[in-house]
Amino acid sequence: RFAYIKLTEGTAIRNTMAERHAEQFGRRGIAVGFYHFLHLTRDSSQEVANFVSALQATTWQLPPAIDCERWNSSIANYADLVYEFATIVENKTGIRPAIYVTTKFANEHLDSRFAKFPLFIARYVEDDSPGEPELPNFWHEYMFWHLAHDSEDSVFHGLDVAAYRGPKAISDFRGNPP
Repeated sequence: RFAYIKLTEGTAIRNTMAERHAEQFGRRGIAVGFYHFLHLTRDSSQEVANFVSALQATTWQLPPAIDCERWNSSIANYADLVYEFATIVENKTGIRPAIYVTTKFANEHLDSRFAKFPLFIARYVEDDSPGEPELPNFWHEYMFWHLAHDSEDSVFHGLDVAAYRGPKAISDFRGNPP
């Protein structure tokens, strides 16, 4: 069992409830990871500093994740900036971050350098789209699959649903212990 919580967004937004939610999940034996919602500009240094400083101040078990859903068409080197962001997160935390992205977005805005990062694929299951998600051109497997948004299931109502298919047990991640 695991949960991902939005920790930061852009250069200055921090989820003030993230740590409290993580503690509540932890008491229930649920492994926690945090993600950053990317708002890239021409300089990613303030944005990565926001995420890394928040990560270093919190306890987490799962790889940090970078949510790449927003593309700024005025930035010609978007993939370079995302790659730099992910590399800094890895260097500062010692953990390679997961890249949260749809297949279409990855194919249009990222490149093969990202294959080294774990994939957190966003593809909601619809009645007419059973089976595994189609992967971006340069990834061969996913670690996490975000398969439902705001589930209507009686158990998961109001929660997003994701599946894990990584190389080791969730409990084997070391994260940032207390």
